[in-house]
Amino acid sequence: MPRNCDVKSLSAELIERAVWDKFCEVVKNPKLIIEQVQKLHAKKEQSRDTVSESNDSVEKDMKKALGEENRLLEAYREGIISIEQLKAQMAKIQDRKDKLTDKQQLLMQSQQNVIPFSLAKKSIQDYCKIIEKRLNDIKDNFEDKRYLLELAINQIVVEENTLIIKGIVPVDFSEKPNLGSIASTASLW
Repeated sequence: MPRNCDVKSLSAELIERAVWDKFCEVVKNPKLIIEQVQKLHAKKEQSRDTVSESNDSVEKDMKKALGEENRLLEAYREGIISIEQLKAQMAKIQDRKDKLTDKQQLLMQSQQNVIPFSLAKKSIQDYCKIIEKRLNDIKDNFEDKRYLLELAINQIVVEENTLIIKGIVPVDFSEKPNLGSIASTASLW
């Protein structure tokens, strides 16, 4: 038996207007975006210490695995273990080393994706200036507004009387788009 939906209905026009108004407010006041990016940078700085500790741990585990390989080879040379035993144990160690290498690469990638805050701040200010100029040109054009919002917003969540708008702002225009995610809220009433 189907259950009834208890969620209140909301006017699409009300939501669209709230999203557009908040978007325009944020674009005209880039400090709002910069504050969010600064918070993200602070979190990344905290996680950088954790990444460094994890990387140290991976390096220690890799050294242990290399030591085990050397001990196994020595045991084989002295005739303590057979070639089959050596192969089986070396395969286990190689599997562990492969996993450690993968983990190390992921840790390195997570550290490479950090853009200096000063560059991010400048890029955000430039981005907002470009978009603010467009806002005046598309004031009454629904399709252009929709297109601009699709580029900048990746998620809208409705929680009771509040919209949570999550957007993407390019923070490095020099090479490939490197995007940072930010969030803003707008009250519906």
